[in-house]
Amino acid sequence: MIPSNITKENIIHALEYIDRYGVPKNRESTKYKLKYKHRNYPPKYVISIANKYANKIELKPSEFSGGNETNNFLINLGFKISDKNQNIEYSDTSKKVETNNKNIIENVDRLIIATVLNSVDSNGVYYDDLHCEIIRALSKKSDIILFPAGYFSYNYPYNYSKEIEDYLVAEIANILKELKSKTVVVLGIDSDDKNNQIAIAIDKKGLVSKARKFHPTTGEKNKISSAKNYLSKEDGYSRIFKLEERKFYIAVCNDIYGISQKKLKNPGVDCVLNLIHGFHPRGEGHSGDVDFARKGLVGGSKQWDCPVFAAATYFGRNISRNWPSGVSWNQGNKSVRNWKYSDNPISSIKIKKFERELEKVEVRIFEL
Repeated sequence: MIPSNITKENIIHALEYIDRYGVPKNRESTKYKLKYKHRNYPPKYVISIANKYANKIELKPSEFSGGNETNNFLINLGFKISDKNQNIEYSDTSKKVETNNKNIIENVDRLIIATVLNSVDSNGVYYDDLHCEIIRALSKKSDIILFPAGYFSYNYPYNYSKEIEDYLVAEIANILKELKSKTVVVLGIDSDDKNNQIAIAIDKKGLVSKARKFHPTTGEKNKISSAKNYLSKEDGYSRIFKLEERKFYIAVCNDIYGISQKKLKNPGVDCVLNLIHGFHPRGEGHSGDVDFARKGLVGGSKQWDCPVFAAATYFGRNISRNWPSGVSWNQGNKSVRNWKYSDNPISSIKIKKFERELEKVEVRIFEL
């Protein structure tokens, strides 16, 4: 039985303890997760640790039950519990309904992010209306749809210009307006010479956010037109936009490394959206998808204490099945160098696939 004197403050101390020291392998949760500040925790282990703060000793797992006992205890303290397998959130006991002896709670506070990963031949993406198909298929159930960086530099026979931007903004805004969708679509446009690397965010009213790469790679320094700093506006638009009380930061490819390498201060955002150009086969161009996840995505998540979601293109190779397009750091002060995919506390709730003759797309859908 869970001691009744465990308080919400004890639970928060337990979450901070887990952030610092991590979760033992044998105490991971296979079904439920406690959601707090965009991170996920194993509910039963949280209770065990919280008891240390309330009663000076870690509560053994054999001394209380998981499932309903643990979940309802945490819900009554104001925390949210989700079912990993069924995309169900338990968050408010006043809205409880009994179904198969499980307390299913109405989900009223979530955002759905769709990350686009595509596989093309080594020559690049071939433009057609696939992006429109993806938007039409996902916009009614997704709050944000994230495409890779430079997705449209390969799709158009001319360099980046305001003409391309205006065309895409009008095209996508019209689709969202037609569907009466509140979705924000984020995509990348490059010039063919990669001198201009831009990301834009579009809703049914038009352009809402715009960003230029601020952290070029070693080979790009003094060769590309980069933003002055990580908060620079582009054509008067901020690279930060707000959706349902959450703030999102747009990072263009290598920018995600800049967040951690420059030890930049979080400007008050709740999530980073990283548009990655792509990964090639080993020995051909940029191939380090694993390293990008560990030092880039995870490094940025650790530095800014928020989740990072990413979209990328796989050139001349298949999409990596296990590559994480959504990550959240929960390893405390440990180094990201030792981070493994299995350490990631978040995973997609659904995968949707699209295919053309020259392009295969896998969209991973996350709940934030």
